[in-house]
Formats: sequence, structure tokens, C-alpha cells
Amino acid sequence: MVNWRTAEILITGKAYPSPSETYMETVCTGGITRERELIRIYPIPFRYQEKEKQYKKWDWIKCDIAKAHKTQDPRKESFKIKDESIKIIREASENEILNYVLPHERKNHDNLDEYYEKLYGSLGFIRIQPLEFYWVEASPEWGEKQEKMLKQLKLIGPQPKKLEKIK
Repeated sequence: MVNWRTAEILITGKAYPSPSETYMETVCTGGITRERELIRIYPIPFRYQEKEKQYKKWDWIKCDIAKAHKTQDPRKESFKIKDESIKIIREASENEILNYVLPHERKNHDNLDEYYEKLYGSLGFIRIQPLEFYWVEASPEWGEKQEKMLKQLKLIGPQPKKLEKIK
């Protein structure tokens, strides 16, 4: 039995849409609850959401969530979401952002590793001072498995949207 509850979440970031066999595509989203707990919510077919449900970074949202089953995702912050329940409340103030994010700031990457090993937590914030900027060029095309998922049509509901690969 899934124990759903309603939560208010400050959105701190979202991943690029990924092809999914089950959901066409998903976006994993990070945030902080009103109770100041780090949270990862998924699966969200973000581009298929109505415009009024397409939240931005630093938006407060209200939604129904349930702890992810340990066999699906054992990380402590991972929660499933009823994407139809998403309601954008408002954009957070700068003061709220600082008050919610700074308590989760880690000193360095080793500190995050320790958090993962002890509590199986995988989210956090590190203040960085960029010393050098570089990037690794990704493949311009989707892999074979991803292409197959992107071409799969649905019997019911919206058909998959073309998802461009970030180059």
C-alpha cells in the first residue's frame, strides 16, 4: 500500500528529460520540503504537463508524494510523485532560498560522500569557486536503447514529443 501525503517543496533544480520505457520520458527534480528536508521527486513527464504545472527553479510547489520503494530507489531523499497533483504556489523570495538552502551546505565533496555512506543520502549543496572551465562533448545522438524508447508510440494518451539531444 502506498502512503501518499501532501507536501510543499522548494524546487532547487531539475534534470534534463530522459527517455523512459515506462513513462516516455522523465525529469528528476530536487528540492527542499517545508520541513527543511532534502527531497528528490520522480517520475515527472515534465514536458507533458500543462503549462501551469511546469515549475521553475526556486518555485514553491504543492503535490502528493510517497516514499520510493527501497528496491526501486533506496536513496533516503527519493519520493514518487502524483504528477497530476502538482500546483505551483509562488516563486520563493531570496531570503527564503538562503534560509532553506544554507543549512544543507556541505564543506566539500568528501563531506557529501560521508553523508551518502552513513545515511544513504545523495543530495546536498557545495559552494564552489570555479578555477577552470571545461566540458566533455557528448555524443550528438541518442543511444540505440534510448532511440527505441523515443520512437515507441502509445495506445492511449499523448504521443511522445520529439526530444532533442543536448549537444
